Amino acid sequence: MHELSLCQSVIETLQRESLQHHYQRVKRVRLEIGPFATVDEEALRFAFEVARSETLAEGAELEIIRSEARARCRSCSNSFAITERFDPCPLCASHELELLSGEELRIVDLQVE
Repeated sequence: MHELSLCQSVIETLQRESLQHHYQRVKRVRLEIGPFATVDEEALRFAFEVARSETLAEGAELEIIRSEARARCRSCSNSFAITERFDPCPLCASHELELLSGEELRIVDLQVE
């Protein structure tokens, strides 16, 4: 389950940042996850519970924000939301798209003490 390694990376980031920003405890973590990030939300929540144990994030709440995927058409430069990787451009029907967002998994913000 790669969700566990993702959560372990999040915890490592929190621990590194706590040294720089001088916080002792994390109460809430908000993660933004794109629809193409290949992350199972239920597995991520379970993995976060496991990874946070005996760390500065023990007992922390995990909030997940789902972002939308966006693409830019290479043929006509139109930028638009997509639901599938191979959606055509709504203006010119081209499939020559550049993915602008949708694969992200990032920490948006924290509530700390």
